[in-house]
Amino acid sequence: MAEAFRRGGEALLVVHADDLGASQAVNEGIKRCYQTGMVTSTSMMANGPAFEQACAWACCEGWDVGLHLNFTSGGALAHAADTSRMTNGNGLFPGKWIMTQRLLAGRVTQGAMEREFRAQMERLLTSGLQVAHLDSHHHIHLLPRVAAVVAPLAREYGLRWVRQLSLRSEGRCRGGRGFGAALQQGLMALWASRRYYRSFAHAGHFRGMVWYASRDKQRTFMDLLHSLGSGVNEWMVHPAFHPQTGAKGSIEWHRFEEQRLLCDETLKGAVQQAGIKRIAIRAHLNTKREIDEHSSR
Repeated sequence: MAEAFRRGGEALLVVHADDLGASQAVNEGIKRCYQTGMVTSTSMMANGPAFEQACAWACCEGWDVGLHLNFTSGGALAHAADTSRMTNGNGLFPGKWIMTQRLLAGRVTQGAMEREFRAQMERLLTSGLQVAHLDSHHHIHLLPRVAAVVAPLAREYGLRWVRQLSLRSEGRCRGGRGFGAALQQGLMALWASRRYYRSFAHAGHFRGMVWYASRDKQRTFMDLLHSLGSGVNEWMVHPAFHPQTGAKGSIEWHRFEEQRLLCDETLKGAVQQAGIKRIAIRAHLNTKREIDEHSSR
């Protein structure tokens, strides 16, 4: 597995917002968190209902945008005949668990996945976005059958960073809730990451599942902050701005609470006081490339 980039013992932090383009509420939440300086990178859901708005904001503001590959939610972008085994016959993906079962059983062809990947990637590129990194909705890119297709396509498109999971990092945060999901997905992803994504850059420490599941997000925020390791850390967040958040524990509540805390100046100050440097993925990759090119002269 590729080594994480390091600058001595310094802790570098990518605060990465998933699901850009999923809805206007998600777009607004990410925009607010970008404006405070807490969110440093994001990834676009190419088939999201609010894609056009998200793309306009990202291009205008110069956000660091990657592809949020989506095989589980919404509609496929490739031709219906090419993705029939990926959808429910109506052009819509069947959801996380059904799609995972289909993929594990080998019921989705490599050709179908390749065509849908290209359709989503091309939509980002033709919209004027610079795309340097990749993750996916529900971490579907870490399933071995998907990784076998995605890894060569990512190289073809010049992507240099692919999200990988770190169970040990998640486990160091207190609270418990969310660690089960991290364990499940981490074990599923371990083999795929080592075999297919070893040549791609990634964070040495990944966090976000425990934070998302927590009902005491401020405490979990501080736990996460104190557990960051040296080198590059990635913190996955899902902010959204919902004026009516619903009951505590609802999806809307979790996303609004993330947005609220990520915009909180007190917590932003805690990151600064801890001496943690927030970085964007694309800028970090470019800096690493410049260092490597200078060293090779």
